[in-house]
Amino acid sequence: MKKKFFRGTNDNMFKAIFTPKKNRELLKEFIKRSLKQVLNSDLEDLVILSSEIAKTNVHIKGKTVDVLAETKNEVLNIELNNGYYPALHNRNASYIFSKYSEEVKVSETYNKMKMFIQINLTKGLSKDYPSLEIYMLKGEKSNKKYIDNLIILEFNIDKIKDEWYNGISEYNFVAALDLEGEELDKICEGDKYMELFEKEVKRLNQNQKFTEFMSAKEEEEKLKKTLIEDAIQKGEMKKQIEIAKNMLENKMDVKLISKLTELSISEIEALK
Repeated sequence: MKKKFFRGTNDNMFKAIFTPKKNRELLKEFIKRSLKQVLNSDLEDLVILSSEIAKTNVHIKGKTVDVLAETKNEVLNIELNNGYYPALHNRNASYIFSKYSEEVKVSETYNKMKMFIQINLTKGLSKDYPSLEIYMLKGEKSNKKYIDNLIILEFNIDKIKDEWYNGISEYNFVAALDLEGEELDKICEGDKYMELFEKEVKRLNQNQKFTEFMSAKEEEEKLKKTLIEDAIQKGEMKKQIEIAKNMLENKMDVKLISKLTELSISEIEALK
């Protein structure tokens, strides 16, 4: 059986590669290439912050981001999203908004606030979605910015990989996160920083303790997803049972109830 290769799109792998102090220049380069459309900064004083976002009271659910960093002028949040679902943007926006809210409290004046930037690296988006979408808070009619220090970027990893296969190299570093084997060798060849990324991802995949940790985390995530899916299914079944009971009380035909609720006839008969 082929040994699993953990790619850079795995959030734990991404953090293990980019957040150690020895790889600070690698992180800076990745961020600079990702932000070239919206920001020109050398990120010279970049530091990694705790991934735990402060809770304002005991009733608020704790938030843990993938990567949080700051410079003298910017707060930067990177999120790895290995699947898209409708509430994903709500969840990720809550992270950067929380940090924005913290800055409002500590800034000397509103005019001296930092620039807040979130980079979303997302798999599972529609191919109709652009390679890079840039979100800013603007007026619908005037198209004027409501605030000028909050930007959210979302990279469509699947589309960026397709573009690389077709000879478009604009966001090769993002594409490299989700490649392995000969494809990873090819895309990184000749690029000093991407070759360093490849060296690190391969080194970590050869580290037995790290891969055991990664496998355990993966199993933990699978279990969590399974439990959530089971809870949803049980909730849906409960709803269908209640609907079937109401239909029976209204003297509806059992076969029709079965068709509408997808419960078996025997399950419906047991509700009588």
